[in-house]
Amino acid sequence: MEHVIFSISGTDFGLPVSQVREVLKRPPLSPLPQAPQFIEGVITLRRHSLAIIDLKKRLYEVTAATEHDLPPYVIVVRINKMMIGVLVDQVIGFLEISKHQIDKVGSLVGKHLDDKAVSGIAHVSDRNIILLNIDSLLNLQECDALLEAK
Repeated sequence: MEHVIFSISGTDFGLPVSQVREVLKRPPLSPLPQAPQFIEGVITLRRHSLAIIDLKKRLYEVTAATEHDLPPYVIVVRINKMMIGVLVDQVIGFLEISKHQIDKVGSLVGKHLDDKAVSGIAHVSDRNIILLNIDSLLNLQECDALLEAK
């Protein structure tokens, strides 16, 4: 299956191409009142408002100081029947990853990992790529809060 490979804080991640709609340079963001902390704001894309998630905040629970410090790229994805953008540091490209190159997360960490946002880790050449399950990135309450805030 072909994946879009990108990096956040020096770590490589991948999303199936089928979930990615497009990749953009980050435009200016408008703040979104009452949104969860990892929602950086909204942009207008072809006359539609699109919430922008900082994946660094969502995955690592860190905070960015200013919009100037935010990652420069947005990957537009469909998540739980909703289009959103995710901020990433670098878009590396496309890569075909076969099932035999992927370790399931459960086999690596046992029952200690509660986060379903990671579907596996791909081993390609000399690099490890964390494969995200984008549909599990937001829980139901966060999706509802985002829809209400928009």
